[in-house]
Amino acid sequence: MDSTHKLPERTTREGRDRREGIEPLRILVVDDSAISRKLAEYAFEGKPYDVFFAEDGRRALQLVSERNPDIVITDWLMPDLSGVDLCRLIRQKLQRKDIYLMLLTSNSGQGDIAKGMASGADSYLTKPLQSDKLFAEIHMARAVIKARRNGNPNAMPIPHARP
Repeated sequence: MDSTHKLPERTTREGRDRREGIEPLRILVVDDSAISRKLAEYAFEGKPYDVFFAEDGRRALQLVSERNPDIVITDWLMPDLSGVDLCRLIRQKLQRKDIYLMLLTSNSGQGDIAKGMASGADSYLTKPLQSDKLFAEIHMARAVIKARRNGNPNAMPIPHARP
């Protein structure tokens, strides 16, 4: 799959959102697994988001600069550049505090979660990807992104219990 693959035309809701002045969120999904990227593509199909994909962390960094995503959803374990390293680079090297960063991982121990959050991630989701949790996180992310871009660069998501 092309790393800049876009989903089909947007739903009616996106058209309504654009008329109301609400731009669809730009979401970059980063995963070295073609199967995981395809599952994410299915989850977003028909949803009012501009979704694009990267197969590794290096390509993701390039797309962050080129496409300016609102949200980056990244796998934790990837060759070359891990999701944790990607989060750290986006925050520190690129100085992008406005992007909402989500780690998608099978690492769910408290130490792993703490390490991921310390890297600059705003939230994490566990594999396998569960659409209802994904879209709940994205809904919360929209409010955090808006607050960060309106002068509160330290706006954080409201902590909530994890299974």
